[in-house]
Amino acid sequence: MAVPAYALYELPENISFVQGSLIEPIGVAVGTLEKTGAAFGETLLIFGAGSIGLNVLAVARAMGMRRIIVAAKSDKCLDIALKMGAYAVAATKEGDIREIARKYHPEGTDVVIDATGSEECISAAFKIAKRGGKVGLSGYGKGALMNIRVDDIHIENLRVAGAGNNWDMVKRCLALLEDGLIDTSALATNIIKLEDYAAGIKMAEERPRGFVKAIFANKAKITT
Repeated sequence: MAVPAYALYELPENISFVQGSLIEPIGVAVGTLEKTGAAFGETLLIFGAGSIGLNVLAVARAMGMRRIIVAAKSDKCLDIALKMGAYAVAATKEGDIREIARKYHPEGTDVVIDATGSEECISAAFKIAKRGGKVGLSGYGKGALMNIRVDDIHIENLRVAGAGNNWDMVKRCLALLEDGLIDTSALATNIIKLEDYAAGIKMAEERPRGFVKAIFANKAKITT
């Protein structure tokens, strides 16, 4: 398949191939936080410690959000979230996420981002966000019909934003990387030679502990 010239971007010299290959989910994070209306100094809870959730963490830290909590069903990638600067992490299967949020955000959580598409997490997001707070939905529900309590939005005066289709973000993301404001190279947890693609695809399907992204490349030519 041919790629049109307008869809190609030259990487600045100080941006590695690994960082460049991870630009698309950075754009999702930038678009999600913008559409949600997140701002400097606000508290944040992120549901999901996959590629999108961890990119939201990176961008949120760069824009000055504080006491960022990353919550996920399991603790498979929560160590990475801590290394990337999360204030706290939580495995939702091991505790009540509402209580955890209140512990770190006693005045309520300003912004909650769901990067899972899970009904359970979306419902929890509406209960965790403080009155007048903001909720951003960047996870895909895969067409599922969900039982959402609209009163949780209405009574608490929540602002809820859908955050799909974050297009035309590449130039902005390149600028953030070039200036060193964010670095998501840690999300390339596995670099695999192209001839080993079957192993990489299997890894992406099974998602073993600590796996976020696999990049196909010649290891000899990669610098992070």
